[in-house]
Amino acid sequence: MPADPLDPPKFKHKCLPKPSASASPPVPIMHSPPCPVTVKDQQDWKIPPCISNWINPKEHKAREAVAIRSKLQKEILMKKKERKEREPRALAQKARSERTASAAAALDTSDMMRIHYEHASVYEKEDHLPKETMEEQRMLREKVREERRRERERERRLEDEDAAIGKTKKSKIARDRDRDISEKVALCIVAMPCLLYI
Repeated sequence: MPADPLDPPKFKHKCLPKPSASASPPVPIMHSPPCPVTVKDQQDWKIPPCISNWINPKEHKAREAVAIRSKLQKEILMKKKERKEREPRALAQKARSERTASAAAALDTSDMMRIHYEHASVYEKEDHLPKETMEEQRMLREKVREERRRERERERRLEDEDAAIGKTKKSKIARDRDRDISEKVALCIVAMPCLLYI
């Protein structure tokens, strides 16, 4: 294959100087010994940017604006933090006050019940009822309570059954309404029109 004349050369040819007839040794180059760069040298070599703290020809106030903005952001963050801390504190205080109020109310009701019980016992002592009649009255009250409890249970059970039946009926109706005609035919919900005439 012929070589392309425009191709770059494949090999680099170095032209070495011809050795002189005297063949003297090369001239020694004198170097100073290497020394590490110190921090002071680095600081000496630092060139500060050309910004003057005293001369401000365009009246730019970027530093002041940045400082004010950062101060405002810090204040906003502090306010948010305080608000977040204040809300749980207020809720805890409210719960505490409610708890103390309910405890006080419970104490009041217990005191009232005790006073009522003492009055009742005094009243019973004054009546001088025989023990049998008191026992009969207590049994009668217990019986009435038991009857009322049974009645409530029965009503609740009936309501639950009605609700369950109503739910199943509603769900069945909704399910049947949503079915495809082919499903209705397969489940014999709707008779096939061709079978009606046979």
